[in-house]
Amino acid sequence: MDPVKEAVFKHCQEFLLNKVAAYQAGDQSLLVALDSEGKSSAGDKHETGRAMIQLEREKLAQQRQLNEAAFQRLSALKNKKPSALIGPGSLVKTSLATYYLAVPADPFAYDGQPIYCISPQSPIAQILLGKRSGDSFTFRDSDHEILEVL
Repeated sequence: MDPVKEAVFKHCQEFLLNKVAAYQAGDQSLLVALDSEGKSSAGDKHETGRAMIQLEREKLAQQRQLNEAAFQRLSALKNKKPSALIGPGSLVKTSLATYYLAVPADPFAYDGQPIYCISPQSPIAQILLGKRSGDSFTFRDSDHEILEVL
């Protein structure tokens, strides 16, 4: 794997792992809150509090599942063979920015230049898919030229 691509891949992995850890920590704090609600005997107020905590736990579980699915999609890209055509797993350098089409994550700085980690379903990725080095496109009234595809 190209060293730049490997570095941004690891950045995305760490980003997703940190989100999983945050979801787990959030769930643990909700369990503590649920336990303390269980010690109360305030009737309807008690039941409402427990229900709200349970709803929050369910939301966290859904977010965690989405995050784990993103991690699996990212992992599947690790051994993807390079292609001249842009697709999931491509690192695309354009005249205005560099994009890694894998999972949405915080931008990654490499040699002082930002690399934007985006989902293949994002609007700009949808324009990039299937293009190759040398192609041009317009996104949000800005003209871009694809300089390199890794």
